[in-house]
Amino acid sequence: MLEKTLLDRFLQSFTKGTLVVNYWDGTQNTYGSGAPKTTVTFKTAKVPRAMVRDIPLAVGEAYMDGLIELKEGSLD
Repeated sequence: MLEKTLLDRFLQSFTKGTLVVNYWDGTQNTYGSGAPKTTVTFKTAKVPRAMVRDIPLAVGEAYMDGLIELKEGSLD
């Protein structure tokens, strides 16, 4: 899926702490290492697709719509 590929390339540069990403299809990727640890679940492919256009807006809207879930940590 193109959405996962684009998001994966973007998140590979993640260097502050550990980010665990759970995808809508049940797969999981981990980026970075150490503390703090944050776990994010994307419930639909719509979110990464929207992130290509405007990351802060897409993440905020997805959170408000229940399409993204933070299980621990934060996205500070």
